[in-house]
Amino acid sequence: MLSYFRGQTVFVTGATSGLGLEMSKQLVVGGENVAEVSFDYLKRNKGQFMLLAAVSGLIPNHSYSAYAASKFASVGLVEVLRYEWKPFCVDVKLACPPTVMTPMVEQELKESPKESQVLKAFSGYLDIEFACRYMLHGLSKRSFYIVPGFKIKAVLWLQRLFPSINRFIADRVIGFYHKRSSR
Repeated sequence: MLSYFRGQTVFVTGATSGLGLEMSKQLVVGGENVAEVSFDYLKRNKGQFMLLAAVSGLIPNHSYSAYAASKFASVGLVEVLRYEWKPFCVDVKLACPPTVMTPMVEQELKESPKESQVLKAFSGYLDIEFACRYMLHGLSKRSFYIVPGFKIKAVLWLQRLFPSINRFIADRVIGFYHKRSSR
């Protein structure tokens, strides 16, 4: 769990994949801990708190059960903090980028199941500089949901309005690769 203090903004990020249940719990508790220790500072300065949850907190992916569970919990935490901290003039933000290409992610993609790679590709991959610039821009606009990337916005729109279509596509992709691997 990494925390970054930048002016009156607090960023919280988590690790990526291969998480067990214990690590999943640590990611959620880590976000809560950073929120707790930064609250008084943010309240005094009327600051902003951003938790970086990743798109896995809004749309699940194959082979990421513990990671997605921690991200769904992080999304819930931010939603509640937004209401609780609003009376204190603290703006709470949620950043949910799709996969951001880093050396660690590039290695992970080589090792992850093909169906996971295909489903991730629907959401798109982002350059780290673009993702950071976009999230900082979202902070300056005081947006609540900060979701960088056109492809992921289209997938989220589809998920929100027609979740059965996303499930249908995911089921077909997973079924296709499962049949291929069991031959």
